[in-house]
Amino acid sequence: MSEESQLPRLAFELASRVWSDWSPTFDPPSGLLYHYTSAAGLLGIVPPDRLVTFRATHHRFLNDPDEGALIDGIITEAAEEARKAMQPEDATWDAARQRALAGVSGISRLVFYRTWYVVSFTELRDDLTQWRLYGGDGAGYALAVRAGAIDAQVRPPAAQGFLVRVVYRRRQQVELVTAALHDALRLLRDPAIRAFAESGIDLNDLVGAALRYFVAEARELFSAMFKREQFGLEREWRCVIVAPDPARLQDIEGLTAAEEAQLRRVQFRDGNSIPVPYVEVPIHAAPLAIAEVWSGPALGRDLVAHAIPAFLRARGWRGNLDAVWQASAHGYRGRR
Repeated sequence: MSEESQLPRLAFELASRVWSDWSPTFDPPSGLLYHYTSAAGLLGIVPPDRLVTFRATHHRFLNDPDEGALIDGIITEAAEEARKAMQPEDATWDAARQRALAGVSGISRLVFYRTWYVVSFTELRDDLTQWRLYGGDGAGYALAVRAGAIDAQVRPPAAQGFLVRVVYRRRQQVELVTAALHDALRLLRDPAIRAFAESGIDLNDLVGAALRYFVAEARELFSAMFKREQFGLEREWRCVIVAPDPARLQDIEGLTAAEEAQLRRVQFRDGNSIPVPYVEVPIHAAPLAIAEVWSGPALGRDLVAHAIPAFLRARGWRGNLDAVWQASAHGYRGRR
């Protein structure tokens, strides 16, 4: 096999090893997080005789289509900062690192079959803006979910995902990506030098290609984590899950059995006449996962006072429901 044909395979193997060894640092989740939804969403999330199950939507189909575009400028800025802050080690390795960091700007052209799927939560309790935008214009519901229950179910080894606080400040976004680049190069050093010695492939080419593969995957994660600063009042958290992107499967060959099983997780829902891909995220039995169920300010209280306790009993709640069902304190009646 020629060195040219070996390069993509070896670089991808190195990047995959780095990706599996890399552990990004996130704020630990605690307390309650709120998920605002419609009545149909409530019935789907808390089904009969099943675990509480959220739908994580492919991040490219989120409400703000500009979110994915935000990351490219951040990666370019972070690569430049990482290059300037690089401490000298070995001259050959230093040259490879410098060249690799200078070449990450083209990562958006790399195609992977995996991507990130997202469920959104917020720290905001009984928030009128959340009701209007996500809670059925006030005629919906908000589920107060125990953050620890979500986190335990989505992190490895239980699943491939994270519960993360959305990052809004540009400076913090750049710092997170810069740290990821430093981590990746640190983890790449020894295996890349060994692969170079065994294959004879140019070390600059090998490290550059491996770093681009790593950043291409990291880009998907950071795209799901970052939003523009003007959205900071939302105080959002996201459950992000890695799963296949069916649109990209023509670009790879030979899925493993585990990868085929992952592909079968991907389902579709109607999103304004567009089939939107999502994966289900099961958590726990309803009373273990959900601490409170809030009814929206535009709902008639008399009917809700009968319907919601009946719904909660049917879904497994026992004992006093006064601390479970909460009615919004707002006087909003919905947009007319």
